[in-house]
This record gives sequence, structure tokens and C-alpha cells, in this order.
Amino acid sequence: MSADNQTYLLPSETVLVLNIIQHYFVDQLPLVITILGLLGFIGNCFTFLQPVLRRTSFCIYTLCGSCVDIINIFVNLFPNYLNLSMEDLTPSKSNRLRCKMKIFSLVFLPQLSMNLLIMSLIDRLVCTYSPTHRVRFLLQSKMVPWLIGITIVISSIMSSYAPILNDIIPGIGCNTTNALSNSAWYISIHGILTPLVMLILVSLTHRRFSQSRQRVMEISKTKRRHFRNQFVTMVFAQSDCVVFNVPVQNKVVHRGSLCATESVANRYFSLLDTIDVDIEHSQLTRMSRRKNTKLPTGTDEKALATNEPSAKSKPLVKSVNIESPPTRVLCGVIGVSFLSVPICYILSYMKEMKDSLNVFLYSAVICIAVAPLTYFLLIKHLLHVKKELYFYVFTIFSFTAIADLLLALTIDGYSSAFLFYLEQGEVYLKTGHGLFINYWDGTMHFLLYLIMIYCMLKQQTKTKFFRFLSLFWCGSIINSLIVLVGGAAVGQFGSHIKPSCLLNVPYMMFPLIFLLRQCHSRQAFIQQQNKENRKVPSRKSLNARPLDILFIGYFIFAILFAIFRVLHALKTPLTKNSFYYDYEPYILNKSGFPTVQLLTYGFYFVAYYYLAINALIFYDQQPSQYNWFPDWTMVHAGAAAQAQFSYLLSSLHDPPLFPESSWSAIPLNNWWTSVGLNLILAIVPQLLAFRVCTGNRDREFY
Repeated sequence: MSADNQTYLLPSETVLVLNIIQHYFVDQLPLVITILGLLGFIGNCFTFLQPVLRRTSFCIYTLCGSCVDIINIFVNLFPNYLNLSMEDLTPSKSNRLRCKMKIFSLVFLPQLSMNLLIMSLIDRLVCTYSPTHRVRFLLQSKMVPWLIGITIVISSIMSSYAPILNDIIPGIGCNTTNALSNSAWYISIHGILTPLVMLILVSLTHRRFSQSRQRVMEISKTKRRHFRNQFVTMVFAQSDCVVFNVPVQNKVVHRGSLCATESVANRYFSLLDTIDVDIEHSQLTRMSRRKNTKLPTGTDEKALATNEPSAKSKPLVKSVNIESPPTRVLCGVIGVSFLSVPICYILSYMKEMKDSLNVFLYSAVICIAVAPLTYFLLIKHLLHVKKELYFYVFTIFSFTAIADLLLALTIDGYSSAFLFYLEQGEVYLKTGHGLFINYWDGTMHFLLYLIMIYCMLKQQTKTKFFRFLSLFWCGSIINSLIVLVGGAAVGQFGSHIKPSCLLNVPYMMFPLIFLLRQCHSRQAFIQQQNKENRKVPSRKSLNARPLDILFIGYFIFAILFAIFRVLHALKTPLTKNSFYYDYEPYILNKSGFPTVQLLTYGFYFVAYYYLAINALIFYDQQPSQYNWFPDWTMVHAGAAAQAQFSYLLSSLHDPPLFPESSWSAIPLNNWWTSVGLNLILAIVPQLLAFRVCTGNRDREFY
């Protein structure tokens, strides 16, 4: 190969590599930062708004910085990701004022966030001074609004070069008039001055903290290194984010790709290791200023005034263990769950979502990432929860429940966020049954997840309430998965199965394992119930229980009705010209879901009906043989509620966006009969569960 060819190929290869780096790394940075910024903002809100923390100046500065970050994300960063050219970002190519305001916001908001971070560092530095030092007045609450106002003014001054050096250029639009000066100002202020101030504050704080940590509190040896390194690592990471802006400053100014690089997520971890110092100093300050208060025995008054330790002094304050209350953690789980909404909208704009394998991989990775996110943001310090597997399972399921609710709204035509998933994910959801399975999961299952998570946080997993509620959930979700997967396999969409169908595997596996675990713990639960209430329950004969006789009559009717509908679902010659198709034309739907649901009634529900009749008749004679009845009654109640909700409403409502899944409507003359029969199948199992499981009635079967 000649030298000329080599000089020609080298630039081409370099350009190709740079284009690949830009497409797969630089262009995707705003998306990554948007997601991390949302997570950090939610974590900061639920952390810094605790009653014990919300009044401290450090938390106020950090929370204000988080608010500025989230504003910057939705004003500058996310619109820049959706519009890849500066012309699209500029509101008007000829409006000079709007051009300058846009450029000013691109520079001012990130700088204000960094300056608020500097204020939090100054606050940490002031905390290392003795309680009687005059610089401690900066920690007073009345000073916080003034200092925030000063920070805003300083940030405006530091960002004033941006509107001066940018203007409307004919033929180009809003752009810089002097690229060299603009770059020099940007690098000097944002790339050198700001990180330099941060590093100086970190160094001073670390040095003073190392010198005075023994005078503040006696830190256990096992935590000293972790305490110090966490604080230094956090701030150095923040500073590195600022420095990282330097080599790509043109990208930042003109496209806003890295405007929010100082992600608010890191600030959460800084609080865990530095808030104890502020609490100790605050208590020492109150103690030193309190009049007519005796000092603890062995404490030198002079040593306290000078913040020097005396020979006999003992630690005045023990290490504070801040444990997240259940309500705050539950609110955090709700916040993490609703993150699925912006994530779904973001994914809908990605070209990669046109491939079914990418849809599966992205969905799996996002769902798996919810577990470590929940651990680090919410339950890292809750020993009784972080080892419970099903806490993470319920958190992930609550995240996907909100996604399912958004998917249902997409199927119903109220949203367009999940159209890509209906085309390249689970195609069989484009039916009435898929619509209402998602509605049920996004409402009822989501509520059940939150209640069960709250019980875990309150350490009430051994209670009757949690047991029966979890069994109701098991029956509901197992029935929905049997119908969903079975209908997808045998229905008209069986030839459109894509990799995303594998996402249903955890929904089949974990409920079954949980159900088996609850069944194995039945004897321990019965012993606990007998200890709590030693009163022997009164068991009456069947003649003295008219309500149970009615339930037995219902079960006999349900067995006959289930067999009758199974014959119609299978389209046997016996039912070829049956009149019942006029009452339930949904049985003939080609999606396969009604067929599988009616077969589930015939093979599983009928077996329970027979066993329930046997239990209601003979439990007064041999109660120990029917201790399974309350548990499986709750499982049946959950399965029946989910089954009839999806089946009945699917027969009454057709998704407007997908006419291929339509069927004949129920004639008006038969409407009340059809709806009434299905309502009976939905309501009576709930009444039976109420009769068997409420109060102490379940002990009749133990």
C-alpha cells in the first residue's frame, strides 16, 4: 500500500471511530444523566425532608441544588437529547432575547447547582470549628436565605459572559460570536475556578475534621476510615464531574449534553457519613449556651469552651443511628415505581426499540437495576429488611406495575409511550384481556405490593393480615399468568411470540415459591394463633350454619356452570348451535384468553369447589384435617377476583386502537344475565373469604 493511500485512510478511520464514540457514548450521555438525575432527586427528597434533617443548613443547600439539577434536566438536558441540532434547540433563529436567555440558562443552572454544592461544603467546613467560634453564625437558619440569595447573584455574575458572547448570527442562528473567548471563559470559570474552590474546601474540611474528630465524638475504630473516605470520595467525585466538562465544553454549551453532570445522586451518600458530625456539634453548641446547666461529671468547663478534651472527659454524645422510618421508605418505593413512566417515554424515542431483542434486554436490565437502587437509596441501614428476598421482588414488581398501568393506557389510546413494546415486545397484549390484565396489575397488584412492603418494614410478616393478603396476591397473579401465557401460546398471536415473553418467567416463579413457603409455614402460623388466643372456638354442625349451606349451594352451581362453559370454550359438537353463545360471545374470541380462562375454571377452580364443599360439611367433626382451607380460600378469592375482572370487562370493552381483537358485543336483551352470572362468580368467593378468614373464624379449621 502506498504512502498516499495510508495518509488517506488514516483520517477516514479516525473519523469513523469518532463518529462511533459520539453515537454510542456522547449522544447517549444526556439519557444516562437524566435517569441518574431523576433517581438522585427522588432519593434526596425523601432523605433531606425527614423531620430530623430538614432544618439543617447542609440539607437545605443540597436539596436546593437537587431542585436546580432537576430543573436543568427538563429545561436544557432532556430537550437537547430529543433534538440533536442547535437549530432545533433554539426557540427562534431571529429572536435575540430568547437566544440569549437560552444560552444563559445553559450556563447558569449548572453553575448555580455547583455553587450550592460549594455552599454545602462551606457548611461542612464551618461545622468543624468549635461551638463558640464566631464563624458558626453561618449555620443559623436565618442566614440560609441570605446565603442562597448571594449564591444566586454570584452564579449570575459567573455566567454573564454567555449571553454577552452569544448572539444571532445571520444564516446560522443562535451561536457564539467569539468562539475563542467563549471557550476561555468557560474553561476558566467552570473547568478551573469552580473545581479548584471545591478541592480547597474539601482539603480544609478533611484536615480540620481529622484534627478535631476526637474532640467532637469518639468514633469507633472500625468506622473511622470509612467515615473519612466516604466524605472525601464523594466530593472528589463531584469535583471530577466538573473537570470532566472541560474537554467537551463545546458539546456542553451548544448541545447541553453534560449540563447536569454533577448528579444529585452522589449527595445522598455524603449525608450518611457527615450528618452525625453536625448533630454532635449542634448538641455541643446548645449545651455550651444553656444557662444554669451542669456539665457532665469529669468534663472540664474550660476544655469545653476551647473544644479541647479533658483527661477525665467521656464522649458527650454517642453515635447517632439514623434509621429510615417505614413510611419514608414506602414513599421512596412509590417514587422509584413511578420512575418507570419517564423511562418508558425515554425508551419510546430510542431507535434501538425497533428490535425485539433490544426491547427484551433493555427491559430486563432496567427491572434488575431497581433492586440495587432500592438497596442503596432506601434500605441500606435496615438490617431486618435488606436480607429479605421478597422485599426486592415486591419492589421490582411495583415498578413494573406502574409500567403495566402505562401500557394499559397505551392500549386504550390514552398514551403513546408503550407502542414500541406492543410491536416488538408482547404483541398479544393488544387485546381486551391483555388490556385489563395490565389495568389490574397497575392498580390492585400495585396496592398489594405497597401493603406487603409496609408490613415487611414494620416486621409484621408473621401476622394473619400479611399472610392472608399475600395469599390473595398469589392467587391473583398466578391466575393472570396462567391465562396470559396460555392464551398467548394458543391464540391468534401464538406465531408472534418474541423474546420479551421471557419477562413473565419471574412472575410465574416467585409467586409459586412464595405460595409454597407460606404453605410450609402453616403449622408455625397455627401454633402462633393458638398461643395468642387460647379460647377453644365453638364448632357448630352444618344444620346450625345456614350461611355455609348457601355457600355449598353456590359451589354446586359453580361446578356445573364451569363444566358447561368449558364445553362451549372447546366448541364441542354438543354445543355447536348452543344459545349460550348469544349470552357470552366473548367465548368465541380468537385471542385464546377466554378459552384458557374457562379451562382454568374447569381444571383448577372445580377441584377447589369440591374440596371446599367437603370442608364446609365435615370440618366440625375433624377440624385438624381442614387447616388448609383458610389459606386456599384466600388464594381462590384472589384468583376469582382477577379472573372475573379481566374476563367480564374484556367482554364489555374493545381496545379502540386494535380492531383486529374485536368481537361481537353482548345483545342488550342478554346483557344483564351475562353480567349478573359473572358478577356472582366474582363476589361470592370474596364473601366466603370474609366468612372464613376474618376475626378468629379461621381457628375453627385448626
